[in-house]
Amino acid sequence: MSHPNTVEEVSQLQPTGQGPELFVTCASYEDRCVRSSEILGSFRPQQSVILWYDEPELSAIRTENKNTISANLSSQLGPHARVIEMPISLLDPLSASESIVQEIAVLVREHSHMSLTIDISVLTKQHLFLILRRLESMRPQIKEIRLLYSFVDSYGFLRGRSVSRGLERIGIVPSFGGLYHLDRKNLLVLFLGFEGPRAFAVYERYDPSRTIAIIGKPSYKEGWDKFSEKLNETLLEQNDVELRYASVSLPEQVAETLRGIHQEYSDQYNILISPMGTKMQGIGVYLFCEAQKDVQVVLPTPIENPEKNFSQGVGRTLEYYL
Repeated sequence: MSHPNTVEEVSQLQPTGQGPELFVTCASYEDRCVRSSEILGSFRPQQSVILWYDEPELSAIRTENKNTISANLSSQLGPHARVIEMPISLLDPLSASESIVQEIAVLVREHSHMSLTIDISVLTKQHLFLILRRLESMRPQIKEIRLLYSFVDSYGFLRGRSVSRGLERIGIVPSFGGLYHLDRKNLLVLFLGFEGPRAFAVYERYDPSRTIAIIGKPSYKEGWDKFSEKLNETLLEQNDVELRYASVSLPEQVAETLRGIHQEYSDQYNILISPMGTKMQGIGVYLFCEAQKDVQVVLPTPIENPEKNFSQGVGRTLEYYL
């Protein structure tokens, strides 16, 4: 079965097609991490993997959500479905992503031409980019790759809370180093969300000659684009920063936006992209980078995430076939 590169809202999951199915999800302290296990519908994966980050912050909530996901899978899939729980490192995405892909490879070898569904809602973007790039080498053995993404219903910044605290480092995502020409200036493309200080730190770190800041519009909820502009006000006030808009949920539109920027500026600038918006925007950045490997992807890493209620509730769930 072939699927168009479109985004669909789903309330109940369907099988990706004929043949065996593998489901990968991730437990977090966010409410939305549980959603995909609640809407399995007629989707019946033979194998499931529950990832969970091994950092101590909010571990009790994460463990509770992991147990809920496991219980949902067991009750809906029956006693013969295999569920693997896999701790992964938050601070070492390279080794974590390698472990994840190796586990997927073992399961794929057990069931030839398996289809893969991944809930990316709470994966970090570094883990997500690395996993997707490594999966490309397994494409002959994987029939379909379906991505699920659930939006948050409400964020803590609406109640005066920060999205994350502090900054550990800013760096290039491994294997997304692109090409860097010493005789060219830097163009920074920043996809902005609700973390103004982190975005401004990326801007200061690379000191670009030109910056294109992209805010999601239309936003997931009315007015959220204005919140993003307000929270990134310091950055947007800089003289060399140009503000543009792109979809928060359509990867193909994001990739097309980046293709236009690349065509206009790639012969003059080193292009650096920092995808700090939604995960679906991140998928668009990934699609673009698969075709244009000369760009660099850079991301900041926070010292820690904030209180458990920095995000609350679950919004719409989207599916996208990669």
